[in-house]
Amino acid sequence: SYATSCTFDNGKEFAEHYTLGIPTYFCDAYSPWQKGSVENAIKLIRRYIPFAMDPDSITQQLLDYVAHMINNRPRKILGFLTPYEVFENELKKKNESRVKSALPAAEVSFNLNLEGVALHA
Repeated sequence: SYATSCTFDNGKEFAEHYTLGIPTYFCDAYSPWQKGSVENAIKLIRRYIPFAMDPDSITQQLLDYVAHMINNRPRKILGFLTPYEVFENELKKKNESRVKSALPAAEVSFNLNLEGVALHA
């Protein structure tokens, strides 16, 4: 399952944001660069879901497709990597930085001693 949220600008059209049933966030007041990010995201989404499209025809499959296309689109600000690639790189760095066992040799030795032994629950 994907964690889903949505970020809006501070327009009155989002007054009932809580009815979406997902976490919602708003751009900070007097932070126009955040609004630009929201507008850019809306522009990308509108390539796949035009404003005139009947909302009842928007399926989860379409939303998943749009998310896939946007997350796999290279971005100049990311050094022409995709958001997905950046996420995977950060996840890899996080996993590599985890504390390693203090006794790796003991673990290998222990595992070798169990070869061929049937374990029962």
